[in-house]
Amino acid sequence: MPGLGGKKMSEQHAKNTASVLNEIDPDFVRSRPYTPNPLTPLFEEWTSGNFELLSPHGYLREIKMMVEDLKFNGRLCFDHAMNFWRGRDGRPLFRMDYSGYKFPEEKDEVLDLIEEGLKIEESRHVQRIEYLM
Repeated sequence: MPGLGGKKMSEQHAKNTASVLNEIDPDFVRSRPYTPNPLTPLFEEWTSGNFELLSPHGYLREIKMMVEDLKFNGRLCFDHAMNFWRGRDGRPLFRMDYSGYKFPEEKDEVLDLIEEGLKIEESRHVQRIEYLM
């Protein structure tokens, strides 16, 4: 769940997530970027200014840190609408299918896509925050 640690704990969250996933070695990992839900403690923290959500590039940087440390033999999937990043052509940056990317074979492809996403102006990525208000 990229972004769960907010801006303050992003790096720690990425490293810890990769460590746990490596230990578990799951068949599938599905990216579900964090969005605070109304009537939850983190939503209250966010609206009061005590929790800072990641920017579009912040989410990509966190995913990159996690992917760099991943050493599992499964699939990483971006099959959810909250994976909002766009490529240069305006289409989703990642394949949004249920089979995802096979690790370790397609790890470099995922890292290359993240780099592509980081080169795109942040305003071109869909801002999920608009859906919360």
